[in-house]
Amino acid sequence: MKKHFLLWSIVMLSVLAITSCSKSSNMSELLDRVPDDVDVVAVADLQTIIESAGGSIEDSKIKLPSFIVDELSKSEVNDLDKANDFLKDAGINPTACAIAGKYKDSKPVIIFSLTDVKKFKNAIEDEGYKEKSDDDDIVIYEKKVYESSYSSDSDCYSYIGVSGSYAYYVENVWVSWGFNAPRAIKRMINDAAEAPFSKTAFADYITSGNAVGAAVRLPKEVRSELKEDGVSSSIANLLDGVMCLKGSLDADQATLDYKWLDDEGKAKDLKALEKFINLNAKIDPDALAYLGKNESLVFATSLKDIDWDEYLDAMSEIAHMSRSDKAALAVAKSYLEKIDGTITYGVGLTNGLESIINMDKKNSPQSEISTTMVISTKDGKAKSLINDLKSLLDTTGIPYDATSNGFNIDLPFAGTMVYAQADGNYLAFSNHKISKGKENPAVKSFNFSDYLFAMVLSLDKDNKLLKDLKVDNDICLSVATEGNLEMTAKLQVKGGKDNGIIAKVARIVIDAKNQIEKNYAEPEPDDYYYDEFESDDWAAADSAVAG
Repeated sequence: MKKHFLLWSIVMLSVLAITSCSKSSNMSELLDRVPDDVDVVAVADLQTIIESAGGSIEDSKIKLPSFIVDELSKSEVNDLDKANDFLKDAGINPTACAIAGKYKDSKPVIIFSLTDVKKFKNAIEDEGYKEKSDDDDIVIYEKKVYESSYSSDSDCYSYIGVSGSYAYYVENVWVSWGFNAPRAIKRMINDAAEAPFSKTAFADYITSGNAVGAAVRLPKEVRSELKEDGVSSSIANLLDGVMCLKGSLDADQATLDYKWLDDEGKAKDLKALEKFINLNAKIDPDALAYLGKNESLVFATSLKDIDWDEYLDAMSEIAHMSRSDKAALAVAKSYLEKIDGTITYGVGLTNGLESIINMDKKNSPQSEISTTMVISTKDGKAKSLINDLKSLLDTTGIPYDATSNGFNIDLPFAGTMVYAQADGNYLAFSNHKISKGKENPAVKSFNFSDYLFAMVLSLDKDNKLLKDLKVDNDICLSVATEGNLEMTAKLQVKGGKDNGIIAKVARIVIDAKNQIEKNYAEPEPDDYYYDEFESDDWAAADSAVAG
């Protein structure tokens, strides 16, 4: 058995682990093996994600659907088969996995359960692992994966700890790091026995989904470093607490929820942030009405009632700005203070896949893109900002066409026009004529007005790009944040024949790739040139050059 099969198998588990989890007994048991003071932990029920991809776990082997396997090379299929054989022969349970670690350690630890401990020990010994220590029912195995010809300090090792029916894996630890992986593994096992992560207030949240679970805290060491770098304690302490993620997969939707909790597991107190930003503000739907019909990707956020003095002072402090940078910031502040409400930006292709192809061919690809930016201002400030911009254009000598409520600039070097207008308290800029309506696909598909910030990509099956790619699905990707800074990311893919969101996405990617290769791939340059020569011609040419 080749030496890389163990790594290949565990990588399969760990990659899947960061994308799936569930509230199964396997997840709870894995969190029993993680200490409550780790800085990061992720848990996974691999069966959920594999089934969402149209696959299954059978006889301890991971079986992928044929339409995915068909896209793999022969060597990749061969490696997958052999890795699957190893998973079974090594007595590894492929349905669950966890990753955990501390900031001060050089490497995270991958934890997985075993169905047969004896088979596992025999398998890793076949892979070249040797027993390093055996104490307190914890057996540590070590394998040298790189040996330097210059110094032992440049050697590299991988380690596996076995305790009960669980294995702990740390990959590629260089001696020069000074990181004692065996000690870290033993410490993790012993600390978890006394205070497991499963007993924390965060465990229930991160395992309440069926597809992803993770908890991350900013280590005290990092906050101390920020303070040493001159960041005030009040700002550094804003970053305490634990950021928790949970997710779910179903037939046509993937959902990821984020919540920021304090160290006791309660909702994070955000009062300290209120001096910077109005957390109760919502995106103004009227500002979104100026976005164009081709702008399928939309960003929007509300900046209403921001204290720009406090905000910019904090940014200056964190970034350690120079005196000249602060002076430039002071100039920018005079304009920022006129903003009071929603800022939104939309962008999209004007002609589907043809636009993407043309952007590679043209020096000025702006005509292939539709884009609009809208800024909500304080009363009367939109018109004054337009007048300020006109004065700036007059000063620089850039020609423009004045309109009743703005101006237009022709930029031949960029291959586009710039349109600017003030409409009430809204200031809009675009590379197409600005009009107010309700034609934007992202705005029609998502209720922006419920959120402080939102990003939405909306493509229905009638979209030109999807038609070009022969994709028969409606796709909507959204990321939205409420005033309590809780976030929800959601991917919806409706239609199609696959039953599972990952299978749907995989099918779209594969079909789109094949469609591009079939209809839009350009021939290799100089193909005709090679066809004109026979091998004897090349030999004669080489001889002539040599002569």
